[in-house]
Amino acid sequence: AREGEGWVAVKVRHPGVERQLLTDFALLKGLGDMLHAVPALQWLGLKESLKQFEHTLGVQVRLDFEAANLELFNANFRACPHVTTMFPSVLSNCPTGRHHVSDDVLVESFEAGHSVSSYCAAAAAQAVAAASRASRLALETASHADSSLVRRVSSRLKQAADDAQIVLRTAVEDESWAALEGRSQGVVPLSKAAARHVVQTGKETYLQMLLVDNFVHADMHPGNIIVRLTPGAPLPTLVLIDAGMVDVMGPLEQDNFIGLLKAMGDGNGEKAAACLLKFSETQDAADVEGFTRHIKLLFAKKCRGFGTGVDVGDVLQGILDALRRFRVRVDGNYATSVVNLLCIEGVAAALDPSYNLLDESETLLFAHTVLGRDWLAWCMAVAAPLLAVGRNLKVAIEESASRGSTKQLLRTRDSWQSKAESFRD
Repeated sequence: AREGEGWVAVKVRHPGVERQLLTDFALLKGLGDMLHAVPALQWLGLKESLKQFEHTLGVQVRLDFEAANLELFNANFRACPHVTTMFPSVLSNCPTGRHHVSDDVLVESFEAGHSVSSYCAAAAAQAVAAASRASRLALETASHADSSLVRRVSSRLKQAADDAQIVLRTAVEDESWAALEGRSQGVVPLSKAAARHVVQTGKETYLQMLLVDNFVHADMHPGNIIVRLTPGAPLPTLVLIDAGMVDVMGPLEQDNFIGLLKAMGDGNGEKAAACLLKFSETQDAADVEGFTRHIKLLFAKKCRGFGTGVDVGDVLQGILDALRRFRVRVDGNYATSVVNLLCIEGVAAALDPSYNLLDESETLLFAHTVLGRDWLAWCMAVAAPLLAVGRNLKVAIEESASRGSTKQLLRTRDSWQSKAESFRD
């Protein structure tokens, strides 16, 4: 919708949604009571999970609560200018004086751009196209030369390209390429510097919310992360939308979840298992010894700490499998935090596979260990202007280096093209 000379986003709650929600949860509670009566399913804690889920959805349909969340997010991130993530602005009053916020209507700034999910799809499509080009190049090379050595190298290159295509097809779970291109919405894949910036900013945003503010956007899937490309700006800006669900942890919840991240950084499986077992107040049905033993083996194999190339997504998938296998209960707040972490890791893997989420989080996790949340928040607020200057300087240096690298790549490409033409002649 238009507001004055600009565009605004208007969110309107569907009439009767609260009544429908109450009806749905009445049915779910009845089903939960029936399943809870089955001894083999009692460890799932369905009644408690439904209660938490009902509260979460009940808050989400109140648009005045979302407005309050947006205002707090904006205030928190204004205090840390080195993290460039933005949130929509709530338009509480228009020029005519009409109120724009109520429990069923929210008017906020319209944030132009494309979702991170579309850029992830574009990156996947680009990678598949690159593998196809490598395969064709291998065949062309073999057809233009008689050397047995060139044929052997070309054969291996083709096999590598075919393997890459298989891996990429598996990564998108056999999604049709037409659907993959459709999800990309026609966007051009991000440059390497822009993709690294998006991943880095996403990580900084998540850690700022978790370690410093204790006020976390609880629905950080790629569709809720907008990438805004501004003409003339060297790097994109991230905008988080749909802030109806937030996560605020109590002191023990923070200690347990952040403790898990620190245990991953230390490569300490026993400590990680102890934190995970505290993800619910009761673990009556859990095989505690078996779970601890399994997590220690998982960490010995896949999570040996900072600087060892830990694949966070792979480790988290292993942890989730162990939670199910050994009947370890997880409360709602922790489940939300794990899902958010998986979303950030998934974006990093899609846009910048060389980025290691755990290693890049080491400094802030160490600072949190030494200072604690309150002192860390104070230090970050004091150092924010300097950090912002340092970040801008880094961007300028990277942009300059990127221009130099591009010129060198173009010279190298022209050189190889001339050599290839000479070889064919």
